[in-house]
Amino acid sequence: MKKKYPFVIVDWTDACSRAGWMNEGEISDFIKDKAFETKNAGWLVRETKDFLMVAARISFADDMFGLVEKLPKRMVKRIRRIRV
Repeated sequence: MKKKYPFVIVDWTDACSRAGWMNEGEISDFIKDKAFETKNAGWLVRETKDFLMVAARISFADDMFGLVEKLPKRMVKRIRRIRV
């Protein structure tokens, strides 16, 4: 592998929706719902001003990446680098 990529855990909040009609109480409960606070673990293969690109898999033999996710930085709460 020509380049070293840091292994990270990214805490971020995903967008979410619910189908169907909701009353005011259900909307209040939906706002409080923390089910979409999520974590991704993987190699940070690219970072731009607006996005993080995190790969769950790397083929070290040929610099290929698998399960790459593009996470909007506006949704990211914390990035932790992990020694591997």
